Amino acid sequence: MYRRRHARSAVGIDLKVSTFRTRASDFTAIKGEVHTNGLRAIALRIWHASQMTESLQQPQVPPLLTAPVLVVVQQAKVLSSRAEYDVYAPDGTPLGSVHQVPGSGAGIFGQLATIDYDVADAAGDVLMRMIKPGAFGRAHFEVSWANGASIGEIEQENLLFAPQFALSAVDGSAARLTGGTMMSWSWTIEGPNGEPLGSVSKQFAGLAEMFSSADRFVVELSTALGGMLRPLAVVATICLDEVRTQKQQRR
Repeated sequence: MYRRRHARSAVGIDLKVSTFRTRASDFTAIKGEVHTNGLRAIALRIWHASQMTESLQQPQVPPLLTAPVLVVVQQAKVLSSRAEYDVYAPDGTPLGSVHQVPGSGAGIFGQLATIDYDVADAAGDVLMRMIKPGAFGRAHFEVSWANGASIGEIEQENLLFAPQFALSAVDGSAARLTGGTMMSWSWTIEGPNGEPLGSVSKQFAGLAEMFSSADRFVVELSTALGGMLRPLAVVATICLDEVRTQKQQRR
């Protein structure tokens, strides 16, 4: 009898030990799973936070480079030959400005002087820079981002009659600014196959234009005009005015 009871108690102890071991192993497994899932959850939270931070850090494209219509108004000057322009939306909302860098330009060197332009957004932050190296004959413009990365070039194609321009972007895209006959102040931006991508037209600036160097242009840009070619088209009006108007005033 004693042996049977002892055997039963021994079996009971073994069962309890076995059950305890099972529960302990289950607890360890559960703990490990919770730990793993917790790390996963933390990792996911960190990843989502980094994605949100990255999206917030991505700069938004300024309206100056996306607006379908730009109104470019040269600041009226009577004595100074330094070119400065304000850029607006059709409703009068400021979009940016273009300023000839002080110290660059004519002076005693005339057309041989290098001219630098800063293109800024509505807040005054410089977005692009444009350089016209001094040279006789056809004008050449080099356009880059504010950090120095090249955007492309704008090249005058002719010397006689209304100036025509070739726009060449670093991404391989190209266009032409053509038109502006002797009796017209309208140009068309054409793609490689002659498809219209935009237009530039000059408007009378009122009495200010009679007594100063003020010019006013309306630039229309198609949504098909994208990539690196679009910022070139935005500043092409300045190139046009520089060649057709400003150059004569600096002589």
